[in-house]
Amino acid sequence: MKESGRIFIYLFLFTFIMTFLFNMYMINITPSQEGMQLNERNIIILGDSAFDNRPYVGTSESIPYLLQNHDIFKSVVLARDGAKISDLHQQIRSAEKDLGKSNRTTFISIGGNDILTLKDDQIDIDKTIRKLFTTYTKILSNYTFKSKLVLCNIYIPFSKRGSFHEKCIKKWNEQLYMFSKENNYNLMRFDKVLFEQNDFVDNLEPSRIGGRKIVSEMLNYVD
Repeated sequence: MKESGRIFIYLFLFTFIMTFLFNMYMINITPSQEGMQLNERNIIILGDSAFDNRPYVGTSESIPYLLQNHDIFKSVVLARDGAKISDLHQQIRSAEKDLGKSNRTTFISIGGNDILTLKDDQIDIDKTIRKLFTTYTKILSNYTFKSKLVLCNIYIPFSKRGSFHEKCIKKWNEQLYMFSKENNYNLMRFDKVLFEQNDFVDNLEPSRIGGRKIVSEMLNYVD
């Protein structure tokens, strides 16, 4: 056999053996799909119908149901439809034990129901929203959050586009942005998640589609 032929055979065998060994190595270090387990993320949900849309879409399509049956989230959902800023005290007290743990992420969405009760009777929007927001921040200051805190701004309901309430919501969101920045809190922008008509039920509350979008967005805020 010519020298060049032997070299070709040696190279072929070497390549075959190295490929075989590499494949065996990858099989041994790559876990099987059946054996893989997703790391759970503990979350606490406080607030209003932005997180509790059960009355509008049914339990099995709601945000609490999606969270409690999620592959990653292990959730404590204390948010309630119709809740106002004054209800936040009780929700926080109910979750205080979990809030003291550092391996938690707490989401809070509140204020929308308070704003929707305001009437356009030539009120001073800046003064009124500032008063509401101060009430909110005073409540937060009464508690120690060792968990990661994610404050959610208020989406603009489709039925409130161009209205007095939209102006109020935007003013609230401006204050929340500054407050979050000053205190190094995370800010989840609901107004960037829910904005299309099919995101809402009755053009007001999160729909099935809107609820799924919210849950998906929340994944970006857990460690």
